Amino acid sequence: MASSFSLVIVHYHLRTGGVSRVVERAAEALRQRGVNVAVMVGEAPPDDSPLAGSAVVVDGLGYDEPNRMADPDLLYDRMTAAARAALGKDPDLWHVHNHAVGKNGALPIVVKRLAEQGCRLLLQCHDFAEDGRPVNYGHLIGATGGGDPSALDDWLYPRAEHVHYGLLNQRDRNLLIDAGFDPDLLHVISNPVVAPMTEQATDPPRTDSRRFILYPVRAIRRKNLGEFLLWTLLGREDERFAVTLPATSPTEKPYYERWKQFANEQRIDIEFDYTLTSGLPFSQILRSADALVTTSIAEGFGLAFLEPWLVERPIVGRNLPDITDDFRAHGVDLSHLYHRLDVPESWFDGLPLAERLEQSLAATRRAYRKPCEYRHVDRALGSICREGGIDFGRIDEPLQETVLRRLQSDPGAVEAIRPGSLNPSDACDAQTIEKNASIVREQYNPNSYAHQLRNLYGAMLLTGPGTVEMHSASAVLDVFLDPERFNMLRAVHE
Repeated sequence: MASSFSLVIVHYHLRTGGVSRVVERAAEALRQRGVNVAVMVGEAPPDDSPLAGSAVVVDGLGYDEPNRMADPDLLYDRMTAAARAALGKDPDLWHVHNHAVGKNGALPIVVKRLAEQGCRLLLQCHDFAEDGRPVNYGHLIGATGGGDPSALDDWLYPRAEHVHYGLLNQRDRNLLIDAGFDPDLLHVISNPVVAPMTEQATDPPRTDSRRFILYPVRAIRRKNLGEFLLWTLLGREDERFAVTLPATSPTEKPYYERWKQFANEQRIDIEFDYTLTSGLPFSQILRSADALVTTSIAEGFGLAFLEPWLVERPIVGRNLPDITDDFRAHGVDLSHLYHRLDVPESWFDGLPLAERLEQSLAATRRAYRKPCEYRHVDRALGSICREGGIDFGRIDEPLQETVLRRLQSDPGAVEAIRPGSLNPSDACDAQTIEKNASIVREQYNPNSYAHQLRNLYGAMLLTGPGTVEMHSASAVLDVFLDPERFNMLRAVHE
């Protein structure tokens, strides 16, 4: 493939965040290989962005303001004109990030028009409005003008030979296949993984002889902090536990503060906000730990399962097979992680588990303007309850608190939990850590990411424009709302 093709990479902004880092690394790697790249965003990049001096800012491309949306025709004219000005010609290919996530109601309309004009499009979906973001989905519905959910079928997901989709993992690819997408036009694009900057090569001095078990995360709800408290409660005397960052958004902060209060009341020895209290740079915080934990119940790419190996630390806790199967296929050993954390179903006798599940499922489906029927509740309950066990990570905070209180009052009850120990000391030996680190460095480095993109771009450049139809947005919503995927920790609360 010739390296002199022209490319526009489109995102809403370059603020600190995962997608922004991906855009920056892709642009740098592709330019080094002679690709004529223009990066287009909706607001000026921060001064510390590598693209601060070169990104093209287009008015109307950023996040919509409340009850306000850019004019799609005007945004189309601005974006195409800006692309020609930056590249000196019409681009050979458009790479658009998160076009349908519901942050900008005009962008999907622009994308459809680009497709109808025969422009080659790679639409990379890091996140979905259909996946736990009903407010975003409602914004997309409102952007259609009539407020009719079925109207999204006409413009959200274009279908043509010259329109390809990039996904973070095989799970998302399989879901879109189930929704009727052409598998040949769906591509898993693994994010680049780079170790945190190390301010010094050696580990920080130890001031505590106990083994340090760290959850390096901003403790939003889907990170399942209650499960980390459970492991803290069951920890040995020679172990200490900490979580790095607090939740800060108005919707997430109350859940986090509730867990802090609960831990204080129950005298569960956990250090909150460790990044803020330790005074250490983040890379040194990671290296100060003996093991890193994840109890998250939902991830996008799954950086938490790869990054720890690059700082020579094991990751322990909950596995997410629909995310990590991609890593396992490359040889990363995560066999020590558990898929479920089951507590006895009998512990919930007399508790309103089914009622709470029905309420949260109905509220979530209602937020997406979908009815909730008994069969939906039955399927959701059947996936949470298996062989006499309830998956702790699928129930909500009040029910999790009930389990934690029981363990506090009856330490012997831990014998009924599966698994009954986090085993951070024995999870991985030095050979496993080095093997996994080597695989991550080889398979997920920025050069590998650029190679993935170049190969995909090359295949797309060989394809001429085809007839544009539309995928069913309703079918996409249905696969994401499958009751067997439902988790009470991601429920909408009215």
